Amino acid sequence: MLARQSLRFALTLFLVWAVPVERSMAASASDTLSASAPPSAVDDQALAPLRRMLESLANARALSARGRVTYDVVQECGQKLQFAETRTVALRRPDRLRATIIRDDGHERHIYYDGSTLTVLDVDRGERLYTRVTAPPTVEDLLPFAAARYGIDMPFADFVMPDAVDRVPAALETGSWIGAHAVAGEPADHLAFRQAELDWQIWIARDEPIRPLKFVVTYKRLPAAPQFSVTFDAWQAPEGLPDATFVFTTAEADIEVPAVPNPPSGRAQ
Repeated sequence: MLARQSLRFALTLFLVWAVPVERSMAASASDTLSASAPPSAVDDQALAPLRRMLESLANARALSARGRVTYDVVQECGQKLQFAETRTVALRRPDRLRATIIRDDGHERHIYYDGSTLTVLDVDRGERLYTRVTAPPTVEDLLPFAAARYGIDMPFADFVMPDAVDRVPAALETGSWIGAHAVAGEPADHLAFRQAELDWQIWIARDEPIRPLKFVVTYKRLPAAPQFSVTFDAWQAPEGLPDATFVFTTAEADIEVPAVPNPPSGRAQ
């Protein structure tokens, strides 16, 4: 059977997500989008809509979105295979988050954060395994904690962190406004950016609410230059999301398993 080992995108755009081990990605967009870069040559026409979008997401007290994801998995023989997922996220600042990842092979991952506890439920071929750990008190603290301690990357993390307004543009080497190109009939600014390890494109809605409609990353320094792509729909910025959205309730078939932290830095993985 062909291996399903892929690039590890956490997005971060978008805001990235938890990816099961057998499909773990070799590089994270959340890491690379925020990496430091030399002084950039970014057109103001490209930077302005990017900053507006980042400010809009960073200032939203609550939001929810769904993304339809495809990504390439490069096999040892060099052939690229494409897989798909549907990812959803609901966020209520300062201390509530819910995310779901449904893969094309039927595997599901459900993530719940209620301000004190992080719970992850994996559902695969009828088996339902969950783990929960004590978590930091805010979403902004949770995201780096979950990624560093347990390897859990949340959908769209790069774009909703408050410091994204400065951090994401600082990593850019070049940026261009490509044109006004619609996504699913909605007018959008099509932007293209380059960084040391990757190239990426984003389509940002021109009408309110300002939000990402599509995102494509090319990992240009990896063999075969694999891509990650997400098209968003169902973006909402509701007045509030009920507490029940973020609470995990066990079912009769659920089995609790212990959390396994990542080894400390410097130890073998």
